Amino acid sequence: MINEGEIKMIEINKIPIFQKINIDNASELMENVDGLRFDNYCNKCKTNSTFISAIHGRMHINHLSYRVFPSEATKKEEWFIKNVNEIINIRFNCARNDMHKIFYNFLITEDGLIKIGQYPSDRDLIDNNLAKRIKKLIDKNGKVINDYLNKSIILNSEGYGVASTLYLRRAFEYVINLTLDYDTTEYIPMDKKINDNKYLPKEFKENKNIYNILSDGVHNLSDEECNNIFPIIFDGIVFLLEEYFHKVEKQGIFNTIKIKLQQLGNK
Repeated sequence: MINEGEIKMIEINKIPIFQKINIDNASELMENVDGLRFDNYCNKCKTNSTFISAIHGRMHINHLSYRVFPSEATKKEEWFIKNVNEIINIRFNCARNDMHKIFYNFLITEDGLIKIGQYPSDRDLIDNNLAKRIKKLIDKNGKVINDYLNKSIILNSEGYGVASTLYLRRAFEYVINLTLDYDTTEYIPMDKKINDNKYLPKEFKENKNIYNILSDGVHNLSDEECNNIFPIIFDGIVFLLEEYFHKVEKQGIFNTIKIKLQQLGNK
Protein backbone atom coordinates (compact mmCIF):
# COMPACT_ATOMS: atom_id res chain seq x y z
CA MET A 1 0.00 0.00 0.00
CA ILE A 2 1.10 3.57 -0.57
CA ASN A 3 1.68 5.94 2.31
CA GLU A 4 -0.86 8.65 2.99
CA GLY A 5 -0.27 11.62 0.74
CA GLU A 6 1.98 9.70 -1.64
CA ILE A 7 1.19 10.06 -5.34
CA LYS A 8 1.00 6.73 -7.12
CA MET A 9 3.42 5.58 -9.77
CA ILE A 10 0.51 5.92 -12.20
CA GLU A 11 -0.91 9.38 -11.55
CA ILE A 12 -4.58 8.91 -12.24
CA ASN A 13 -5.12 12.60 -12.98
CA LYS A 14 -2.52 12.49 -15.77
CA ILE A 15 -3.79 9.46 -17.69
CA PRO A 16 -4.92 10.56 -21.19
CA ILE A 17 -8.33 9.50 -22.44
CA PHE A 18 -8.36 6.09 -24.18
CA GLN A 19 -4.90 5.20 -22.88
CA LYS A 20 -4.40 1.51 -22.15
CA ILE A 21 -3.06 0.50 -18.72
CA ASN A 22 -1.51 -2.96 -18.49
CA ILE A 23 -2.51 -5.51 -15.86
CA ASP A 24 0.41 -4.79 -13.50
CA ASN A 25 -0.20 -1.03 -13.40
CA ALA A 26 -3.97 -1.45 -13.40
CA SER A 27 -3.70 -3.89 -10.48
CA GLU A 28 -1.57 -1.45 -8.51
CA LEU A 29 -4.13 1.28 -9.12
CA MET A 30 -6.99 -0.99 -8.01
CA GLU A 31 -5.18 -2.18 -4.90
CA ASN A 32 -4.26 1.32 -3.73
CA VAL A 33 -7.24 3.39 -4.82
CA ASP A 34 -8.61 3.54 -1.27
CA GLY A 35 -7.15 6.76 0.17
CA LEU A 36 -5.42 7.74 -3.08
CA ARG A 37 -4.87 11.48 -3.43
CA PHE A 38 -3.33 13.91 -5.89
CA ASP A 39 -2.92 17.66 -6.38
CA ASN A 40 -4.90 19.24 -9.18
CA TYR A 41 -6.57 22.49 -10.19
CA CYS A 42 -10.16 22.71 -8.93
CA ASN A 43 -12.39 24.54 -11.41
CA LYS A 44 -14.91 25.27 -8.64
CA CYS A 45 -12.47 26.64 -6.04
CA LYS A 46 -10.52 28.36 -8.85
CA THR A 47 -7.24 27.32 -7.25
CA ASN A 48 -5.02 24.28 -6.78
CA SER A 49 -6.28 21.72 -4.29
CA THR A 50 -5.81 18.14 -3.12
CA PHE A 51 -8.30 15.55 -4.34
CA ILE A 52 -8.93 12.44 -2.24
CA SER A 53 -10.64 9.26 -3.43
CA ALA A 54 -14.14 8.94 -2.03
CA ILE A 55 -13.63 5.20 -1.60
CA HIS A 56 -14.10 3.19 1.57
CA GLY A 57 -12.95 -0.30 0.71
CA ARG A 58 -12.11 -1.63 -2.72
CA MET A 59 -15.47 -3.37 -3.14
CA HIS A 60 -17.11 0.03 -3.61
CA ILE A 61 -14.96 1.31 -6.47
CA ASN A 62 -17.53 0.27 -9.06
CA HIS A 63 -20.85 -1.44 -9.59
CA LEU A 64 -19.32 -4.92 -9.48
CA SER A 65 -21.15 -5.62 -6.21
CA TYR A 66 -18.75 -7.11 -3.65
CA ARG A 67 -16.21 -8.68 -5.96
CA VAL A 68 -13.09 -7.65 -4.06
CA PHE A 69 -10.02 -7.30 -6.26
CA PRO A 70 -7.68 -10.25 -5.54
CA SER A 71 -4.23 -9.70 -4.08
CA GLU A 72 -2.77 -12.97 -5.42
CA ALA A 73 -0.81 -12.40 -8.62
CA THR A 74 -2.13 -15.61 -10.17
CA LYS A 75 -5.73 -14.47 -9.65
CA LYS A 76 -5.37 -11.03 -11.21
CA GLU A 77 -5.48 -12.12 -14.84
CA GLU A 78 -8.53 -14.25 -14.07
CA TRP A 79 -10.25 -11.25 -12.44
CA PHE A 80 -9.76 -9.08 -15.55
CA ILE A 81 -11.07 -11.83 -17.82
CA LYS A 82 -14.06 -12.45 -15.55
CA ASN A 83 -15.01 -8.77 -15.40
CA VAL A 84 -14.20 -7.83 -19.01
CA ASN A 85 -16.35 -4.97 -20.43
CA GLU A 86 -17.43 -3.83 -16.95
CA ILE A 87 -16.98 -0.16 -16.05
CA ILE A 88 -15.02 1.12 -13.05
CA ASN A 89 -16.10 4.52 -11.71
CA ILE A 90 -13.74 6.30 -9.31
CA ARG A 91 -14.72 9.57 -7.61
CA PHE A 92 -12.35 12.08 -5.98
CA ASN A 93 -13.46 14.86 -3.64
CA CYS A 94 -11.75 18.24 -3.34
CA ALA A 95 -10.19 18.64 0.12
CA ARG A 96 -11.35 22.26 0.23
CA ASN A 97 -14.98 21.40 -0.51
CA ASP A 98 -16.14 17.80 -0.85
CA MET A 99 -18.98 18.95 -3.12
CA HIS A 100 -16.33 19.62 -5.78
CA LYS A 101 -15.51 16.33 -7.49
CA ILE A 102 -13.58 14.70 -10.31
CA PHE A 103 -14.84 11.44 -11.84
CA TYR A 104 -12.76 8.89 -13.79
CA ASN A 105 -14.20 5.97 -15.76
CA PHE A 106 -12.27 2.89 -16.87
CA LEU A 107 -13.25 -0.04 -19.07
CA ILE A 108 -12.01 -3.45 -17.90
CA THR A 109 -10.35 -5.49 -20.66
CA GLU A 110 -8.74 -8.91 -20.63
CA ASP A 111 -5.30 -7.37 -20.26
CA GLY A 112 -5.86 -4.22 -18.18
CA LEU A 113 -7.86 -1.02 -18.16
CA ILE A 114 -8.68 1.70 -20.68
CA LYS A 115 -9.61 5.19 -19.53
CA ILE A 116 -12.88 5.98 -21.31
CA GLY A 117 -14.14 9.06 -19.50
CA GLN A 118 -13.54 11.93 -17.12
CA TYR A 119 -15.57 14.77 -15.65
CA PRO A 120 -14.73 17.63 -15.49
CA SER A 121 -12.50 17.29 -18.54
CA ASP A 122 -8.88 18.45 -18.54
CA ARG A 123 -10.07 21.32 -20.71
CA ASP A 124 -12.15 22.52 -17.71
CA LEU A 125 -9.33 21.88 -15.24
CA ILE A 126 -6.77 24.19 -16.82
CA ASP A 127 -5.38 26.51 -14.18
CA ASN A 128 -6.83 29.88 -15.23
CA ASN A 129 -4.92 31.57 -12.42
CA LEU A 130 -1.68 30.61 -14.15
CA ALA A 131 -3.02 32.11 -17.37
CA LYS A 132 -3.83 35.37 -15.58
CA ARG A 133 -0.36 35.53 -14.03
CA ILE A 134 1.28 34.93 -17.38
CA LYS A 135 -0.77 37.70 -18.98
CA LYS A 136 -0.11 40.12 -16.12
CA LEU A 137 3.61 39.57 -15.76
CA ILE A 138 4.79 39.18 -19.32
CA ASP A 139 2.16 41.27 -21.05
CA LYS A 140 1.38 40.42 -24.69
CA ASN A 141 3.73 37.43 -24.64
CA GLY A 142 1.52 35.80 -22.03
CA LYS A 143 -1.34 35.14 -24.42
CA VAL A 144 0.94 33.35 -26.86
CA ILE A 145 2.44 31.12 -24.16
CA ASN A 146 -0.93 30.45 -22.56
CA ASP A 147 -2.47 29.48 -25.91
CA TYR A 148 0.35 27.02 -26.57
CA LEU A 149 0.07 25.48 -23.09
CA ASN A 150 -3.73 25.23 -23.23
CA LYS A 151 -3.66 23.54 -26.62
CA SER A 152 -0.99 21.11 -25.44
CA ILE A 153 -3.02 20.20 -22.32
CA ILE A 154 -6.21 19.64 -24.29
CA LEU A 155 -4.52 17.56 -26.99
CA ASN A 156 -2.65 15.49 -24.38
CA SER A 157 -5.85 14.82 -22.43
CA GLU A 158 -7.48 13.56 -25.63
CA GLY A 159 -4.60 11.21 -26.39
CA TYR A 160 -2.94 13.20 -29.20
CA GLY A 161 0.57 12.90 -27.81
CA VAL A 162 2.53 14.01 -30.88
CA ALA A 163 0.36 17.08 -31.46
CA SER A 164 0.48 18.03 -27.77
CA THR A 165 4.28 17.75 -27.83
CA LEU A 166 4.44 20.06 -30.85
CA TYR A 167 2.64 22.83 -28.95
CA LEU A 168 4.71 22.12 -25.86
CA ARG A 169 7.88 22.56 -27.91
CA ARG A 170 6.59 25.90 -29.21
CA ALA A 171 5.86 27.04 -25.66
CA PHE A 172 9.27 25.84 -24.49
CA GLU A 173 11.07 27.72 -27.28
CA TYR A 174 9.04 30.85 -26.64
CA VAL A 175 9.67 30.84 -22.89
CA ILE A 176 13.39 30.14 -23.30
CA ASN A 177 13.79 33.04 -25.75
CA LEU A 178 11.73 35.36 -23.58
CA THR A 179 13.68 34.72 -20.38
CA LEU A 180 17.20 34.98 -21.77
CA ASP A 181 19.29 38.03 -20.97
CA TYR A 182 20.39 38.61 -24.55
CA ASP A 183 18.91 39.13 -28.02
CA THR A 184 17.73 35.94 -29.71
CA THR A 185 16.85 37.31 -33.14
CA GLU A 186 20.00 35.73 -34.59
CA TYR A 187 20.37 31.95 -34.69
CA ILE A 188 21.68 30.42 -31.46
CA PRO A 189 21.65 26.66 -30.85
CA MET A 190 18.93 25.62 -28.42
CA ASP A 191 21.32 23.70 -26.18
CA LYS A 192 23.28 26.95 -25.63
CA LYS A 193 20.06 28.83 -24.84
CA ILE A 194 19.16 26.15 -22.32
CA ASN A 195 22.56 26.37 -20.66
CA ASP A 196 22.44 30.18 -20.59
CA ASN A 197 18.96 30.43 -19.09
CA LYS A 198 19.35 31.25 -15.40
CA TYR A 199 15.68 30.55 -14.57
CA LEU A 200 15.67 27.00 -15.91
CA PRO A 201 15.92 24.19 -13.30
CA LYS A 202 19.37 22.65 -13.13
CA GLU A 203 17.83 19.24 -13.83
CA PHE A 204 16.93 20.49 -17.32
CA LYS A 205 20.42 21.77 -17.93
CA GLU A 206 21.95 18.51 -16.73
CA ASN A 207 19.68 16.58 -19.10
CA LYS A 208 20.91 17.63 -22.52
CA ASN A 209 18.19 15.59 -24.22
CA ILE A 210 15.23 17.77 -23.20
CA TYR A 211 14.94 19.67 -26.47
CA ASN A 212 15.90 16.59 -28.47
CA ILE A 213 13.06 14.73 -26.76
CA LEU A 214 10.68 17.48 -27.78
CA SER A 215 11.95 17.31 -31.35
CA ASP A 216 11.74 13.52 -31.39
CA GLY A 217 8.22 13.79 -30.08
CA VAL A 218 7.22 15.57 -33.26
CA HIS A 219 9.10 13.31 -35.64
CA ASN A 220 9.86 9.87 -34.22
CA LEU A 221 7.88 9.03 -31.08
CA SER A 222 4.42 7.52 -30.78
CA ASP A 223 1.43 9.24 -29.18
CA GLU A 224 1.84 7.02 -26.11
CA GLU A 225 5.55 7.83 -25.73
CA CYS A 226 4.81 11.55 -26.08
CA ASN A 227 2.05 11.32 -23.47
CA ASN A 228 4.53 9.72 -21.05
CA ILE A 229 7.04 12.57 -21.31
CA PHE A 230 4.41 15.30 -21.40
CA PRO A 231 4.09 15.87 -17.59
CA ILE A 232 7.87 16.21 -17.18
CA ILE A 233 8.27 18.85 -19.88
CA PHE A 234 5.09 20.71 -18.94
CA ASP A 235 6.08 20.93 -15.25
CA GLY A 236 9.53 22.16 -16.26
CA ILE A 237 8.03 24.99 -18.34
CA VAL A 238 5.72 26.00 -15.50
CA PHE A 239 8.65 25.92 -13.05
CA LEU A 240 10.67 28.15 -15.37
CA LEU A 241 7.76 30.59 -15.64
CA GLU A 242 7.31 30.64 -11.86
CA GLU A 243 10.99 31.43 -11.35
CA TYR A 244 10.75 34.21 -13.91
CA PHE A 245 7.55 35.51 -12.27
CA HIS A 246 9.28 35.74 -8.89
CA LYS A 247 12.16 37.68 -10.43
CA VAL A 248 9.81 40.13 -12.18
CA GLU A 249 7.69 40.63 -9.07
CA LYS A 250 10.77 41.07 -6.87
CA GLN A 251 12.22 43.61 -9.29
CA GLY A 252 8.91 45.49 -9.35
CA ILE A 253 8.79 45.66 -5.55
CA PHE A 254 12.43 46.79 -5.45
CA ASN A 255 11.78 49.55 -8.01
CA THR A 256 8.77 50.80 -6.01
CA ILE A 257 10.81 50.93 -2.80
CA LYS A 258 13.64 52.69 -4.63
CA ILE A 259 11.30 55.39 -5.95
CA LYS A 260 9.74 55.95 -2.54
CA LEU A 261 13.15 56.21 -0.89
CA GLN A 262 14.21 58.80 -3.48
CA GLN A 263 11.02 60.75 -2.82
CA LEU A 264 11.74 60.75 0.90
CA GLY A 265 15.29 61.93 0.26
CA ASN A 266 14.05 64.91 -1.76
CA LYS A 267 11.84 66.21 1.05
